[in-house]
Amino acid sequence: MAERQPISETPRRRVLFVDDDTNVLDGYRRLFRQQRDHWDMTFCDSGAQALEKLEAESFDVLVTDMQMPGMNGAELMSHAVNVAPGVARIVLTGYASMSSSVEATDLAHQLLNKPCDIDTLKEAIEHSCKVQSIITSDRVKQAIGRIGRLPSPPTVYHELSRALRQEDSDAATVTAIIEQDMAIAAKLLHLVNSAFFGLRRRVASLEQAVTLLGLRQIRDVVLATHVFGADLEASPGGELSLEKVRDHSVAVARLAREIMLEEGEGRELADQAFIGGLLHSFGILVLANTGFQKYDKAIDYCRRKGRTLPEVERVLFGATHAEAGAYILGLWKIPPVIVEAVLMHQTPGQLVSAKWSPVTAVHVANALVHEMRDGAKLYPVQPLDKTYLQQLGLLDRVERWRELAGLQFEELESPSS
Repeated sequence: MAERQPISETPRRRVLFVDDDTNVLDGYRRLFRQQRDHWDMTFCDSGAQALEKLEAESFDVLVTDMQMPGMNGAELMSHAVNVAPGVARIVLTGYASMSSSVEATDLAHQLLNKPCDIDTLKEAIEHSCKVQSIITSDRVKQAIGRIGRLPSPPTVYHELSRALRQEDSDAATVTAIIEQDMAIAAKLLHLVNSAFFGLRRRVASLEQAVTLLGLRQIRDVVLATHVFGADLEASPGGELSLEKVRDHSVAVARLAREIMLEEGEGRELADQAFIGGLLHSFGILVLANTGFQKYDKAIDYCRRKGRTLPEVERVLFGATHAEAGAYILGLWKIPPVIVEAVLMHQTPGQLVSAKWSPVTAVHVANALVHEMRDGAKLYPVQPLDKTYLQQLGLLDRVERWRELAGLQFEELESPSS
């Protein structure tokens, strides 16, 4: 295999277009002519030719047709996962079935329907380029790029499977189960925000996602393809377990939603805070599945050295779990408000402008859940950013939010719960 050339240090992004129809490629050349100052574009008329390019050169974005003779788009993306895992993968498809779309989203970060107008494709490419800046380490990008499926706790998976087999299950019941697990929630948001549904507005509500997908299609996704059946590479009995990550994330999600409602916000913002809280630790699953050292070692190092988890993650993995989670969610085109909440949940003070948003609620909820649940503190955690809250004029609200956290934990620990 030829040695791959490094990406240029210039800000120009490299985009590889693949389609067996040369007229389509000529159209890309003509319509994207104005992007030549921003993109270095390469055009291939077969999957085999594109694979040779991916093996020899580095690209930021791959745009491929799905249905091509010889090596089709799915096969090309599968090879790209191995030879160029750091490239953002966009596929154009004429598939109309949900099962085909689910299979495509296991390989593609973005799924666009054909025919696709040029503005939609341009926005998808620009979005992928922007997300690339979240993580600077090529090693981390490549490791994340190899991930197709992420795990869910067996109890949640089986509970959801049982509910979907029952004819009397409704959207509310299924949503309540999905709200317990970040991997299933993220996958459903990935699907519903893909171009398969052609929605004008991105969906940030699980209830809306379940309604749009429909129980029959969710049943197909979960039971037929087993998209959530991967195993987490964590040592049995270690500090990291799916159940621990799940329990913490659900607690943060519920408290973040309560905080938004307490401050008089409507259902939409409260739901966004809930999803941000549910997915704020999504990057832990991502990093734990990248093939790096087991995540247990990071937690053990934090405890022994008195360092915070983000500090140790950056040393061991090259990125924090906040960055890793935001990166893959961003590639999936999860709504920006959710990606921002995941990325900034520990460092809201780094936002360009301090403002009240779901980021605030998720940051506060995460800190208070650690405070309430981790009495002995397994490792040092980042406290509330009081300077940030002071800037927002919200520091005097912390005690009320702490009361909400206490009430939540009383409910969880009561014998009747």
